[in-house]
Parts: sequence; structure tokens; C-alpha cells
Amino acid sequence: MAKKVRQNPVAVEETKFQFPVFDEKGFIAHELELTYGMAMAVVWAILAGVLAAGVGTFLARSDGSTVGLSAAVGAGLVVILTSFVVFPRLRSSVATYTKSDWAGLVALQIFGWIGIWFLLGSFLA
Repeated sequence: MAKKVRQNPVAVEETKFQFPVFDEKGFIAHELELTYGMAMAVVWAILAGVLAAGVGTFLARSDGSTVGLSAAVGAGLVVILTSFVVFPRLRSSVATYTKSDWAGLVALQIFGWIGIWFLLGSFLA
């Protein structure tokens, strides 16, 4: 049987992990910009909810047709989709948003819109 060759402990150097440099100012600036984006998304969701409730109530019919519901959903979705055009015009630093940032903003807008729409729809009906 062959003997194992002992390795020289001095010859084997372990590379130590080096943490990358953390850009604290860049991180804080990006998070602050996302805060502004969230505030704009909340205002946009309130606008979509009020518009959807108004359109749905205005076009509601007593014969059971879904014209008011369809128009309210369409109006709300149009307002939410216009945020992709309006937000970059309101704030130029929106260009730094990632896909996950946009996903969070759109989710906030959709759930906010539905909540405001249902709340106002129950009061206006």
C-alpha cells in the first residue's frame, strides 16, 4: 500500500472571504426614492379607487347587467397602467427602479385600488 504524502501546512494558504464594499449612501438614496415611489403609488391607488367607484355607480343599472362593473374595472386598470408613463415624468430617478421595485408598486396600487373601490362602492350603492 502506498503511503499518503503529508501536505506542508505552511504551503497551503486558505483564501479568506472579503466582504464587498457597502455603498451606504447609495443604499439610503435608493430606499428614499422607493419611499417617494410608494407614496405616489398610494395616491395613484386612491385615484383609481375613487374613479372606479364613481364610474361603477354612475353606470350601474337595476336590470342586473354588468356594464357598471366592467367599466369600473376597466377604469381602474387604465389608471394603474398609466402609472408606468406618469411616474417617470414626475420623478426622473424612477429609471433606477428594478423589476421587483415596480412589482411592489403595482401590487400596492392594485390592492389599494380594490380596497378603496369596495369601500366607496358600499357607501355609494
